Amino acid sequence: MWWKGSTWLSKNKDNWPQSELNQNDAELNMEQKKEKLMVMVTRQVEFWNLYSSLSTFQRTVAYCLRFSDKCKKNKKERVHGSLSQSELNNALNCLIKLAQQERLEKEIRQLSKGLQVTSKSVLRTLHPFCDKDNIIHIGERLRLSDLKFAQQHPIV
Repeated sequence: MWWKGSTWLSKNKDNWPQSELNQNDAELNMEQKKEKLMVMVTRQVEFWNLYSSLSTFQRTVAYCLRFSDKCKKNKKERVHGSLSQSELNNALNCLIKLAQQERLEKEIRQLSKGLQVTSKSVLRTLHPFCDKDNIIHIGERLRLSDLKFAQQHPIV
């Protein structure tokens, strides 16, 4: 809020100074449009060849995800220190999804729509399904066993 300023601002609008712009009405009424330009550059990078071990790759992805998360949070909510097990699991899930999207794109699309994979798919005999994170698992194989979900339905 302005407490001090030009004295004419406190007067009636009729007493305000008149603008001395010499523009015709056509120019004043002309709509000004801002143009937006979006450029997207895509480059396929073979991440799998950059790291010699899965654990190193997993930790690198976990730190990248943490950095991304830090950018979205205020200082008090940020996580510091060593990586937690949940951060490492999240990074591994990201790597699994990346690998599956790279090799099984059609299957993921079909399964996420609730369809079965085509008869030409390499996964057809494994009865695959997508979990809530769109990660493909093997179905049916050990369905009736007492094993945990991850053991009954391994990730492809």
